[in-house]
Amino acid sequence: MQSKAAKVIFIILVVAAGIFAFWLYNYGPDSFSHNETRKKYETYVEAEGTILTIEYRGSAIKKIATWVVQFKDKENKLQTVKILDNTTTGKDIGEKMKVYYNPSDPTECVDEKSYNDVM
Repeated sequence: MQSKAAKVIFIILVVAAGIFAFWLYNYGPDSFSHNETRKKYETYVEAEGTILTIEYRGSAIKKIATWVVQFKDKENKLQTVKILDNTTTGKDIGEKMKVYYNPSDPTECVDEKSYNDVM
């Protein structure tokens, strides 16, 4: 049977590892690489887009899907962009989705998941 001190030390190590993992996730090396992207995304505007088509590239084993999305920018002009499918379940043609775009260049556009991952 383990001693009480060993159990306490184990619990302290588990808690410390959890705190370190949380810190690494929020302030680790990857968070610093997002600083420039975060600054760029601060100017992005939200819009609702519709998936027109889905293009597939890659091999038979691993296909990479790209959505062709159409949305109206703040000047009410219709914009068509390609966005990489980064979801696990995918989306269907005709499905609505939130997109975020650069108002000075609407072709710079990302989906909601990519935007939220950085912001």
